[in-house]
Amino acid sequence: MYYNVYLSSIGNIVLESDGVYLMGLYFDEHIPNIITDLEIFDETKKWLDIYFNGKNPTFKIPLKFRGTPFQIKVWKFLENTKYGECVSYSDIAKSLNTHARAIGNAVGKNKMAIIIPCHRVLGNDKSLTGFAYGLKRKKYLLDLENIEYK
Repeated sequence: MYYNVYLSSIGNIVLESDGVYLMGLYFDEHIPNIITDLEIFDETKKWLDIYFNGKNPTFKIPLKFRGTPFQIKVWKFLENTKYGECVSYSDIAKSLNTHARAIGNAVGKNKMAIIIPCHRVLGNDKSLTGFAYGLKRKKYLLDLENIEYK
């Protein structure tokens, strides 16, 4: 596994790759000991630069998911959630013919924050719900995309 770090306005974002695909993007204050320069990291940093400048990146990052088939199904659903839009756990559950609690569990195991936009998942009434990296960061990301929430 290879690592790099993106320094964002809301904390260090660790990038993880197998050398070809992005396999992880998560907030962590601990910077990996060995930083590797790879094309996938350069692409991801460009994507993040665009995103953190309040714009919708128009290109996709090559991803490799690590999870159960169900988790991957949920993450691919989230990947298609449009910039500036939100979805509820119930909406996802209806689309995937399952229960909201199962969706919540899968969303909570997302290893590619922001690119797989779990921050866009809100309660049925647009209320803030849990976020693995804290509600302060979730609010920041939602505000960046001008997504209304309660």
